[in-house]
Amino acid sequence: MSTAPCTNGARHKWVFVKNVNVGSMSVTARGTVGRFLLKGLYRCACGAKKHGQFNHNEGDLRSEIDSQYPAGYMQQRGAA
Repeated sequence: MSTAPCTNGARHKWVFVKNVNVGSMSVTARGTVGRFLLKGLYRCACGAKKHGQFNHNEGDLRSEIDSQYPAGYMQQRGAA
């Protein structure tokens, strides 16, 4: 994400674009851990982007995570 000064003025004027899933995977000696965070994608008119607070009024992205696994997998693992 960009941290350069705004080319359109003194400060960036961030506008919410959409909610996104930000994920990471860690492989350790004890196993693999996946971490997913719900973040908001924001963009300035100068083209800069950043992740910030997600928008509660937008759609729920949990269905996208569920679609990555076979049917019933998340229920078997104890996730709601």
